[in-house]
Amino acid sequence: MELKIVTKTGLTVTGKESTLSDPVANDLAVISAEKQQIIDNYRDEIKEAPELAINYNDAGSSYYLVGKEGGGGKHTFDVVGGEFAEFKLGEISREQADQEISLGYATVGTSSHYAIGGNFSVERLAADGKVVAVWIPVDKK
Repeated sequence: MELKIVTKTGLTVTGKESTLSDPVANDLAVISAEKQQIIDNYRDEIKEAPELAINYNDAGSSYYLVGKEGGGGKHTFDVVGGEFAEFKLGEISREQADQEISLGYATVGTSSHYAIGGNFSVERLAADGKVVAVWIPVDKK
């Protein structure tokens, strides 16, 4: 994968948050299915498609928050502005998207100029819930 670095402004994502299965103990297909179910549940309950998703780790647990940019909701995640590795994804399945995201992390992790700079990633979602882009925070080495 080609490493493209972009500068993003900070944003707050508000929406519905769920805990994901342990990514070390479970196959990626399990995690992908959970993420898709969370997106589907959001659309069913909120009656609109989420625009963004945050996949993050905190205190050893993995979480997935889907929603929209803006504050004021029950669950929020603040993304601090800075440099991000940007990976654009095509019209692919949820599991394929998660495989590409994993490759994106590997690309950053093996870079001689950048290191992974946070415990989260930001996903831009299409109206059908597919991931069209992902941003991984990076730090210069």
